Amino acid sequence: MVVGACGTVNDRKGTDQWLRVARAVRDRGSHLDVRFRWIGQKKTAWPDDLVAELGLGDVVEFAGQFEDPYPQIAAMHVFTLPSREDAFPLVVLEAMALGRPIVAFDVGSVLDQLGDAGVVVAAGDTDAMADAVVGLLDDPAKAHTLGKAAAARAREIHDVAPFHEAVRRIVASL
Repeated sequence: MVVGACGTVNDRKGTDQWLRVARAVRDRGSHLDVRFRWIGQKKTAWPDDLVAELGLGDVVEFAGQFEDPYPQIAAMHVFTLPSREDAFPLVVLEAMALGRPIVAFDVGSVLDQLGDAGVVVAAGDTDAMADAVVGLLDDPAKAHTLGKAAAARAREIHDVAPFHEAVRRIVASL
């Protein structure tokens, strides 16, 4: 199983928080064969020190940047957003469109994006995020249901067709 995140490796994106979630998931879900994969540019070596400190070297991978990250995100069993701040995290919409179950910190517009089609926990609460991740990994049916709900919500709210129709109505009314 793969628990993933996506974005530039830095403090704002919460890479350190994600690593603490990984440690907690590993502690709580020792019965799970889980790996943690971060997709995105890594400009610094500091996360490697924290990976070593937390004893995660055998389960954490910083995969780097991909021209097309969608196959990487689609392969994740749970997508996480550990950001400290993110006004409108596009990656959440991308993971939703790919039908991934999502666990995210309550930052920016995440709650509006996900609604009840994902799990939103208090910003910075790595224990709550870890519990939610383990809960989804332990319950594949629930994870599947959330993924389907996320994909449906992405189509319903953020698909271009409804936007196009709304613009057409506005123009016609003028």
